[in-house]
Amino acid sequence: MPVAARPLLYQCPACGWRHIVTPIGDVLLGEPAACLHCGHHPLSIQPASLFQAALKRLLEFRQS
Repeated sequence: MPVAARPLLYQCPACGWRHIVTPIGDVLLGEPAACLHCGHHPLSIQPASLFQAALKRLLEFRQS
């Protein structure tokens, strides 16, 4: 049985920019290769906390 992947937090070590990617199903889409703010790469990648993931979903829901 497939297990849903956890949301990932991408963070730029140079400027502190953050982006959370919430996978739909078991496929990762939209993962940044470099910082969208300053262009630095590589980005640090770690699992997003439940609070961070819930806040992102709430903000996305509010925008639609």
